[in-house]
Amino acid sequence: NPVSGCSPLSLTFTNTSTGASNYLWNFGVTPTATSAATNPGFTFVNSSTTNFTPTVSLTSTNAFGCTSQATQTLTVFPLPLSGFTTNVGSGCAPLAVTFTNSSTGATSYTWSFGDGNNSSVLNPSHTYTSVIIVTQNYSVQLIVQDANGCKDTVQQVIAMFPKPNYTLAINPVIGCHPFVVNFPSIPGASVYNWDFGDGGTSTLPSPVHTFTNSAPVNITYTTTLIAANAFGCSDTVNVFPTVYAKPVADFTLTPTSGCSPLSVNFTNQSILNAANNWDFADGNLATGINTAHTFTTSATTGTVGYNVELLVFSSDGCKDSIQKTVTVLAKPKAAFTVDTPACSPKVLSFTNLSQGGSSYNWNFGNSNTSTSFNATQQYINSTTSNQTFTVQLVVTNSVSCTDTSRVPVIIHPKPSFNIIASRDSGCANLSVNFNTSSAINYNWSFGDGGNAAIQNPSHVFVNTTSTNTVYTVQLIARDIYGCADTSLRTIKVFPKPVASFAADPTTVFTNAAMINFTNQSTGYVSSSWIFGDGNTSTNQNPSHQYSVSGDYTVTLIVTSNKGCRDTFALSDIFVIDESTVQVPNAFTPSTEGSVNGVYDPKDLSNNVFYPLVRGVDNQRYQFSIYSRWGELLFETKDTSIGWDGYHKGKLCNQDVYIWKISAITIDGKIIEKSGDVMLLR
Repeated sequence: NPVSGCSPLSLTFTNTSTGASNYLWNFGVTPTATSAATNPGFTFVNSSTTNFTPTVSLTSTNAFGCTSQATQTLTVFPLPLSGFTTNVGSGCAPLAVTFTNSSTGATSYTWSFGDGNNSSVLNPSHTYTSVIIVTQNYSVQLIVQDANGCKDTVQQVIAMFPKPNYTLAINPVIGCHPFVVNFPSIPGASVYNWDFGDGGTSTLPSPVHTFTNSAPVNITYTTTLIAANAFGCSDTVNVFPTVYAKPVADFTLTPTSGCSPLSVNFTNQSILNAANNWDFADGNLATGINTAHTFTTSATTGTVGYNVELLVFSSDGCKDSIQKTVTVLAKPKAAFTVDTPACSPKVLSFTNLSQGGSSYNWNFGNSNTSTSFNATQQYINSTTSNQTFTVQLVVTNSVSCTDTSRVPVIIHPKPSFNIIASRDSGCANLSVNFNTSSAINYNWSFGDGGNAAIQNPSHVFVNTTSTNTVYTVQLIARDIYGCADTSLRTIKVFPKPVASFAADPTTVFTNAAMINFTNQSTGYVSSSWIFGDGNTSTNQNPSHQYSVSGDYTVTLIVTSNKGCRDTFALSDIFVIDESTVQVPNAFTPSTEGSVNGVYDPKDLSNNVFYPLVRGVDNQRYQFSIYSRWGELLFETKDTSIGWDGYHKGKLCNQDVYIWKISAITIDGKIIEKSGDVMLLR
């Protein structure tokens, strides 16, 4: 074994002693280290910076206790001390590391950077590079050696993090102001620092940013993203959003306000306006650079604002809009009604139907005016043809807007209709013929309740009084326009005398008693009697004797002081040769109900059963009806009453009934008669 070496120096000692039975080695170190082995081994350590020279001794002892000692001095060189520091212990690729050697006692240096690269300089620098995406750990080793050839080694790990390589894209990359861009996040990035190039920044992974451009040219912004991964390693990427030049919409309008309907001219003052779209806010649209539009409102009060919008587009399709208000003042609505055409003279009422007005001005077309809400005006047409008056109503509302309504008023001339009468006075009953000029319709009122609707009517006027009666005849006639005229004419009707007389007796025998006639007439001055047998009289109350039997009609004609006459005839004058009673044998009663026995001798219906008596004293007469069983069914003492076939309100059955007559004639004869009559149903 060598007698010198670098610490730690491990030696194995070879015992060359002879004759000894035991051994004691002393290795010459402190604290003392010994060994009794024959060939021991020992490691000498020099922790100092200078050589260490221990003396090793071997004491051999034989069986007899005899000893022998041998020594040898060794040299243990101190080790150099290896050490270094780095400016970084870890970092992102490419990672530049500066190594600072802190070794002592060395004369040479061997560096191994762990990536296959080496160096022997005292303080080397080395850059680590890698294209992989995971962390790389590099073991850096420094071996130092002194002049004695002693070495020391130190190791340190350098961690290099992968460098990111990011890409960034936006879609679209170009757009109109305001251009809103949604930036995407980057896979693997955890820290973001955005610089949008317009002064805006963000640290969000996916920021939304709005780029603006108020200039008349396109603007391209440089947006920079510095993004770092979880190790803090960063990469920088750029995108270049472009904002088209922004068109600027603007216009002027003339006028800005006014009454409806309001015509407005629009002058386009926009910039970069390749296309123009107008919206007038009333449902109407227009295109073109300049335009005009008429605004209306159906409102009659207040104001209505229309927000007119101009939307312009640039050649790149970018748009801008602006609104300006057109104020339309409500226009009142003038309207009125009047009953026209009308006939002169006429006071016309004008009914104001206007809406939204606060003041009103009427012009009636005849130089007259009014400011009333409703108005009246009299129109007179004194000509023979129609006259037209244009009535104008001007309505003004609270904002001084006006509306005008005009209505032509036609006034027809007043017609004239005269009554022409064939006579204007005369005796009742007075027949008068009337006529007048031609008209569309006629309304005659004769003053006595009578009316007519023809052009030339006739009417009979009566007077039942004892004095003159004056009738006012009125004609209301209408011409082709419906215009009426009223004409009056008086008709005087003289009273008609009323002829009447009484005869006593009414039944006489031939060449016997006189019949006395009592004049009961009124309003007369003279009388004329006709007795029916060829004889007459002008006496007021004559008497007359008939020489020939028969039924006579006596007539009285009376005349008034105006020459008016009336006639009264009495036909029940009976002149007989002797008294008679004649009885029929059958009759057919009415099924419609009882007539209480009243009959007309001239009626041929045979509904009432009665005897025909002549010369019978009416005060001494009785007529009776019995059933076949003797029941009294009917009885009367009046020669003008017969039996109508009813008993107690019911029609008797078809059968044979018994009649009985008891009477005394005017010449004193007694008549008792009976018989039967057949009731037929």
